[in-house]
Amino acid sequence: MLPPESLHVTLVFLGEQPESVLNSISEGVTASARPVRGLALGSPAAFGRGKALALKLVDRAGECAALQSSLSSLMSSAVGHQPDARSFRPHLTVARGNDIRARGLPAAPATGDFDGRAVTLFLSHLGRGGARYEALVSAPLYVPGQ
Repeated sequence: MLPPESLHVTLVFLGEQPESVLNSISEGVTASARPVRGLALGSPAAFGRGKALALKLVDRAGECAALQSSLSSLMSSAVGHQPDARSFRPHLTVARGNDIRARGLPAAPATGDFDGRAVTLFLSHLGRGGARYEALVSAPLYVPGQ
């Protein structure tokens, strides 16, 4: 299982970027923030050639997909990011291993709806124990009182 501080939904993967574009990326993250409501955890799935166990994310109102599309467009304009040709499949990676499928997938968790909290730009530090994520900029996805 991944530690709680590593849990996140990847909206746009930018790969390695020069430090000179950090301000443009940060501005795009802040500009893209908008409410994302009505999310729920869905069924488990194996991703990444069976090396990751993820829970599908149910995006009832399409707000997560809209945020991802907006952010991807902003990153294309700001830093020349090439959007992924595959369709966006929101998910929450919860474990990594050699062949997750061989262990069998657990039952889907029983959860209620929840709202997205923030869109965050992370810097990934790769190492022997897996990735460690450093938050560089974060923008809330809600307006207090609404």
